[in-house]
Amino acid sequence: MDEAAGAKARAAELGADLKVVNLGNDANKTVSEVQSAIARKSDGLIIVVPDPAVGQQVVQTARDARAALLTADDQVCTSGPSPAQCAASDLVPRIGFSGRQMGRQVGQRAAEEFKKAGWNPADTRIISAWKQDVTVFGDRVKAAKDAFDQGRAGSAYDNIIDVLTPPPV
Repeated sequence: MDEAAGAKARAAELGADLKVVNLGNDANKTVSEVQSAIARKSDGLIIVVPDPAVGQQVVQTARDARAALLTADDQVCTSGPSPAQCAASDLVPRIGFSGRQMGRQVGQRAAEEFKKAGWNPADTRIISAWKQDVTVFGDRVKAAKDAFDQGRAGSAYDNIIDVLTPPPV
């Protein structure tokens, strides 16, 4: 929301017309909104895809219309549904926050709270729940785990349980 507000303010300063659409978690809405933007003769799109699997369709729609495309926050692959398995040259240019920096800050704070609570690592489990096919989440989680380990005196913490989200049906 803050990014959208900032983009709107900057677009207004530049005299550009910017429409912000909240896609929620709806992949179908993503495709239809991209098609609507193209039909309105948009020169470019900046998108946060709720599901990276629709990335190829979004890329192709923008390319067919010769509209510029950037992603915000999450990566989108031009050649497959999974940005995590995509060659760097096939990733759509991305703008947004640094997942690694955010993860480091979270991990440092978690280590401080862990030490403050006086918990015994042998008696403690950590559940790490995240959508593992979204690259920026992976960047964030890895950086958080590394910073947590460093903040706890440099030893690896083995009692982390990774949970896939959403769970398989």
